[in-house]
Parts: sequence; structure tokens; C-alpha cells
Amino acid sequence: MLRFSQLADSAHDVTSGADGTASSVVSAKGLSQGLALKLGSGRVVVLGEADMLSALLGNPPTNDPIGMNYPGIDNKQLTLNIMHWLSGKL
Repeated sequence: MLRFSQLADSAHDVTSGADGTASSVVSAKGLSQGLALKLGSGRVVVLGEADMLSALLGNPPTNDPIGMNYPGIDNKQLTLNIMHWLSGKL
């Protein structure tokens, strides 16, 4: 099994209470956003966040970029790498 998109040492997992405020905050250091594995004769990729494979704009009025549109990240290459690995090219 290959873990990828490992979270930074400063990452946190926040659980919200019913009122929307943070009810618990714990370190997410070393956790991953995705994993890839061979299963029988096939291959599986599991991602914990859908935005990394999407290209969206946020809500008006700012329409901030999300996912592949976000500047300074390499999600387009990540998506290509995932597709190549799933197809057996990698």
C-alpha cells in the first residue's frame, strides 16, 4: 500500500459540535489524504478529499479558486499520475 498526500506536521483534525464551534482539535501529523493499493488483479485509489481532483470556483462575490484551480499546487499532475497508475502505465 502506498500512502500519498501526507499531511504536514502542523495539520489538525477539527471536529465541530452541534453549534458549529470546534469541539475537539487533535494533531493530524503523519496522516494521509490518500492511498493506493493493488487488490487482486486490479488497483484501487482512495482519497479523503474530492476537491483535489476538481477544478472549481468558490462562492460569489470572490469566486476564489478551489482544487486544481488553486494557485501554487500540482493537483493536475497528481490526477494524471493517479490515472496512469490505475491504467498500469506507471
